Amino acid sequence: MKQPASESLEPPLMYRNVWSVDIGDHSRNPQQHYLTATSHLATTETDDTKKLLKRLCRLLEHRARREEEQQHDDEKQRCRDDKETKMRNDWILAAAVLDRTCAVVVTVIFVVGIVVSFVVFFNHP
Repeated sequence: MKQPASESLEPPLMYRNVWSVDIGDHSRNPQQHYLTATSHLATTETDDTKKLLKRLCRLLEHRARREEEQQHDDEKQRCRDDKETKMRNDWILAAAVLDRTCAVVVTVIFVVGIVVSFVVFFNHP
């Protein structure tokens, strides 16, 4: 509850609209009316604060849930990326083996062809 800035019997400007509310006979004790008006305002502020805190709590829960889902999606994507990377590396290895095999075969054929050519050329009268 907010305390008045001064000890005067007149409420601050922000409470003047509550002052006009008929709470009972306040002609005898205006201080009592002021306290009732401020407690009414405090109750309203408390209700508003509770509503605001509930909204804030829901917002934080929603954000936490969304971040958790995002992390889960990131994990799934990372797992998928790992599988794709592994598959790509396997294909790179297979291509390298095939390339090396083809190079060896071509080299053997080339060398055999040259040897056969020399043998035929020099042995032919």
